Amino acid sequence: FPVTITPHLTMLGSPATISNADFRNLAFATSTVNATTGGSDCGNNSGITFPAPKTVYWNLAGSNTWWSNGWASTPSGTPDISNYPLAQDTAAFTDDGAVTSIILNDATKTIGTIDMSARTLAMTVNLAATTKICGSWYNGAGTTFSGTGSISFFGRAGSPNYISGNGVTFTNDIISTDKITNITLLSNVTLTSARGVSLARGTLSLGSYTLTTGTFSGTNTDNPVTYPLIAFGTGNITLIGSGTVFSAGNMLQMNGSRTVNIAYTGASSVLYNHAGSVNETWCADVNVTVGTYTLSIGNSTVRSIDFTGYSGSLEKLPFTIYGSLTISPTMTMIPGSGNTILFGSSSATPRTITTSGKTLAFNVTFNGNGGSWVLQDAFTSGSSNTLTLTAGKLVLNDKTYTTGSFVASTNSTNKEIDFGTSGNITLLTTGTVWSVSSTTALTFSGSGPKDVNLTYSGTSAVTINTATVSFANARSFNVKAGTYQFNASSAFVKNLNFTGFSGTLNFGTHTIS
Repeated sequence: FPVTITPHLTMLGSPATISNADFRNLAFATSTVNATTGGSDCGNNSGITFPAPKTVYWNLAGSNTWWSNGWASTPSGTPDISNYPLAQDTAAFTDDGAVTSIILNDATKTIGTIDMSARTLAMTVNLAATTKICGSWYNGAGTTFSGTGSISFFGRAGSPNYISGNGVTFTNDIISTDKITNITLLSNVTLTSARGVSLARGTLSLGSYTLTTGTFSGTNTDNPVTYPLIAFGTGNITLIGSGTVFSAGNMLQMNGSRTVNIAYTGASSVLYNHAGSVNETWCADVNVTVGTYTLSIGNSTVRSIDFTGYSGSLEKLPFTIYGSLTISPTMTMIPGSGNTILFGSSSATPRTITTSGKTLAFNVTFNGNGGSWVLQDAFTSGSSNTLTLTAGKLVLNDKTYTTGSFVASTNSTNKEIDFGTSGNITLLTTGTVWSVSSTTALTFSGSGPKDVNLTYSGTSAVTINTATVSFANARSFNVKAGTYQFNASSAFVKNLNFTGFSGTLNFGTHTIS
């Protein structure tokens, strides 16, 4: 019977003998428990004497349950009930046994290590119920799976839970719900597109390998907080399912390459959802590599996102980017309203933005103290969108940034726009299109004219507010079209060019440098 206590419990009392039981998270402080008969060490115990770990072999023909009397001490030996594998043991399947199917149908039992690495002949693992593993799992070349149960790993302090896929595809979910679990890949591991990996607690260590799965979940709601961790190493997670393919809150930690590939090839919609309030070191580089489906980036945070190879439609939902953005020339941007991209890097390493000629109808905010972003081509958003500079440096790189309006946030954090030699900002809309109410930390750089172009062609009034600026920080405004009233009350500008404009002027108090 199982004796499992969570969290760890210290027991006081007289010496005792307990047989045929599972123990986990138990410490006997004043005496030693004798569990040498059938005592199953499921991890994190002390003050208990267990049987020494052993390796046993399945040698029962046909299809049988795990709990049958099929375990022998040698690959071709005679089964005996005393050889039943405990949680500290390794249960091996080799080509010596005539097994066709092993059925795991009892979710209350805990199994140690399952090793099928020496099995090249066909055998089916029928996961009829969730199977608890506190050791490792090694597939054989002949392994196939059936059933709908999950493989649930439980950790032992200092002992990784290894998985070797051996080229075999898992058709069952893999989950970790224990905070000391360390699922460690020894090869590439692949699940079918309908199955997923769930890391509610513990560590997933990829090493140099690829984990291919339909979905991944890293959601944790523990109180007190438990932080699951993906240690990517140089490996990656490749998502091939549909629906919500990535779901995690702001407690999921990451280190290493932090590479997540979305490689779904079907027609159903896909959602990537990594909660918005995630710090820069705990979010992934997301590569959308293929597909024509509709993709939603929820209220999510990414380091970089690269759509190269993607030909589907992106729904414009709010998300935060700490790294670079690369748009595919073959993708479609679905129009929306009130959508925002926040570029939030504070790294001194410049981030790049490539739009590939697509219109990004987003509100865009740059807010990273010490960060910088370099346009690789023209950036075009819609007439109803706003460019907000809160902190950091936007490098136009001799490109045009087209948007509805511009706002410089009213704070003392350094803000800069580098126009280069020919870069410019083009404003499309009516109302207050240029709003700079605090100029303490806003500067402009570049060797060119640093032009701001107004191309609105309607009749509603247009206003620029520049606040008081020096000659070096005064902008040249080119009002190129329209029959509206142009308001420049209390404006400080370098040049005003009204070629093409047929409206009226309302200067108020103004300075032209």
